[in-house]
Amino acid sequence: MKGVKRLYRREPILAIATTAGAVDVLIGAVQSNLSLAVFGMALGIGGWIVTARLARRPLPPPPAPLYLPDPSTRAPRVQLKSSHPKHQ
Repeated sequence: MKGVKRLYRREPILAIATTAGAVDVLIGAVQSNLSLAVFGMALGIGGWIVTARLARRPLPPPPAPLYLPDPSTRAPRVQLKSSHPKHQ
């Protein structure tokens, strides 16, 4: 059961496609609808293959931690000059 939950959290679209394929196979088998059963098998097997490939893919390295600058250091302020003369 943990594997199913992990699959839904990591790859929700593939998990939904695999589930829809399994449901199509069941409906096709119960109603003797061969085309629906074959479509469901293709959808389910395709989702399973893509999920297996994604599981073998190496994870990207974790991002470098970002630290706030020391509070005693301040960045120099930028002086903005307007190109329009002041109205008095």
